[in-house]
Amino acid sequence: MSVKEPRASSFQQQLSQQPPAAGKPPTPGTLARLGDFVDFSMQAIKGIRRIGPFAAETVRQAAIIAAGSALVIMLLTFLAGNACGLEASAITRQLGADPAGPFFASFCTTREIVPIIFGYILAAKVGCGLVAELGSMQVSEEVDALDTMAINSVVYLVSTRLVACLFVLPIMYFLALATGYIGAWYGSLIRFADVSQGLWEFGFYTALPPVDLLYSVTKGFVIAFAVLLIALYYGYRVRGGPVEVGNATARSMLVSMAVVTILNMIGTVVFWGFDPGLPIA
Repeated sequence: MSVKEPRASSFQQQLSQQPPAAGKPPTPGTLARLGDFVDFSMQAIKGIRRIGPFAAETVRQAAIIAAGSALVIMLLTFLAGNACGLEASAITRQLGADPAGPFFASFCTTREIVPIIFGYILAAKVGCGLVAELGSMQVSEEVDALDTMAINSVVYLVSTRLVACLFVLPIMYFLALATGYIGAWYGSLIRFADVSQGLWEFGFYTALPPVDLLYSVTKGFVIAFAVLLIALYYGYRVRGGPVEVGNATARSMLVSMAVVTILNMIGTVVFWGFDPGLPIA
């Protein structure tokens, strides 16, 4: 005897007649994301001309960035410069060329260590903070509220922070160079004491022409500008909930680290790759 199948209810019949749910929109490709980043960057740069009414917000952001990042940058560049001084003196000591230690310490801190450490700290401390702040504002719909009140959110949230960072970070970069030099001096002269103070200063500053300082500051400025734009882009483009804020912060950190490394390498090749500028006859 066959068992009769139960008849489907009218509700189940309606469900079976509904069209299948639409799938998720396709994820933008690399070129699409790059184009969106360029468009966003152009909007942020153009918005700098319109931050006049938000001068107080710009100054407030500059104070927050300086107070929260200056000591971290100075401490880590001091340690990095110290490592340069130690390695330079240790290697030249083994070769019997103690007076050459300050030369290598000068090259190391000015050309490589300070710019790349500055970029990494900026990406980790300032960049992640910007992504988390702007992302949280997107999730809580504060950005939409600004647009509803006819306030350009890109100008108020992005351009003001960009100007604040560009105003503060050059000063912080010079502080990073100074603490890096102090660290190199402490690591090589105080730790090994292979040469006199006068000979160390002579070797260090002989290998430090003014053009090297200009190149180093230029490299640091380009790196800082790129890191800031990346962080502001990922923070402003957050969509979803708190999980997406964390994902955007992680992606921003990864991209910023890669960009810092690439820009540092390009700067080294452009500025010193064809003429290292060694003060050796």
